[in-house]
Amino acid sequence: MTDLAIPDNLRPQDARLLAGLAAGLSIKAAAESAGMSESTAHRRLRDPGFARELSELCMSIIAPVVAKALSLAPLAFDAYEKKLRQADPDVRAARDVVEGVYKLLPLLAVRGMDERLRAVEAALKQREQL
Repeated sequence: MTDLAIPDNLRPQDARLLAGLAAGLSIKAAAESAGMSESTAHRRLRDPGFARELSELCMSIIAPVVAKALSLAPLAFDAYEKKLRQADPDVRAARDVVEGVYKLLPLLAVRGMDERLRAVEAALKQREQL
């Protein structure tokens, strides 16, 4: 796995689970690498603090990629504009960057959405209990 900024305050198993999930492992594989059962991993993911740490870690990985893609977008648009009607590899590369930027943008909008969803679900659950 890559070097990730794992918080120091986590238990070693939780840190390994967090690293595995942030690196893209399945819950089952991340749980195995952390030395815990899959059900324990699911329980940890339901913990708001752990879920927040995972969300922040994932965003710390995604944000620089999105920023780099956005910084390349003007160059890609310029290249595309210059060679729009040519069968040129630069046009294809520019198109790929532009398409990649549009695919990455929704990731920024999702930031914090999991916490907001949990808050809404908790409020609905409280209403149901009344």
